[in-house]
Amino acid sequence: MSIKFSLAFCFFVIAGCSSSTNDSSSEKTSEDDYENGKYCAEVTYYNPNTGTKKTYTLNVEVENRELTRIYWPNGGWLDDSHFNPPNIANDGTCSFSSDKGYDYQVSITGRECSFTSQNVVTEGEDEPRKFTLTIEQCASTMKMTEEELSEYETTFTVSRTDIISEEMCRLMFEYLQKHRELTGRRNSLTNLMENGYIQKRYSTGSEDNIRCQTVIVKRKGHFYLMEVQGTRATTMGLMDFNPSIEEWQEVKILEDPANPVWNVFIMRIINESSEMSILGHQMEAFCN
Repeated sequence: MSIKFSLAFCFFVIAGCSSSTNDSSSEKTSEDDYENGKYCAEVTYYNPNTGTKKTYTLNVEVENRELTRIYWPNGGWLDDSHFNPPNIANDGTCSFSSDKGYDYQVSITGRECSFTSQNVVTEGEDEPRKFTLTIEQCASTMKMTEEELSEYETTFTVSRTDIISEEMCRLMFEYLQKHRELTGRRNSLTNLMENGYIQKRYSTGSEDNIRCQTVIVKRKGHFYLMEVQGTRATTMGLMDFNPSIEEWQEVKILEDPANPVWNVFIMRIINESSEMSILGHQMEAFCN
């Protein structure tokens, strides 16, 4: 039998107070009270392969007078995809075997539990697992880097030695996915900007009929003054060109990274410098 979790982490939470019941949860419901919903129950688990037999106080789900789900205290559950739902007898009892041959006896004791057993043995285990998952252990399962883990600690003001729930580990996983996605986009944009980004543009004439047009492009820390051929105005944005070509060449400009449509222009390199201010004076003088 497999136990469904929101992530594929088999962690079992120590939750609640004790396995004894209180007055409100131990009151027997009458035979007419088993409507659809959650109930508190004593669940006895038996593993015939090892002889392990344990009894726990857990919440169970009833639908149409049948037992359809047993809830583990860590947020997981065993449901009717792994056993045939048994009918609830008038005294609130039922029994069934899971798809792996483990036996369960269930006795409903009252309405939904305000607490459940502290430790739960899963099918095939002989001893209960104790909850010892830390942020660092959760980070290790998703191959979080040291830099990512340190950033997570700082962002959420937590320590890697803090013990967390499975739900918290799942949220960490979602955070990491989004963080890596954003980081990937940021790095991609940074790389594109390194390959060319228009710093300044200058033109004479009107926007509809440009007589002369120049741009200054920064590429890998170096600046290039370029003449633009034609009467069409360029935009600011990312620029892709070959700095080793001195003749006219096709140049692509991306105005908005969120809208990946590159516009093509014909340009040529006029001059280059490590100082943008030097080219700034030349770009106006070139067109005048």
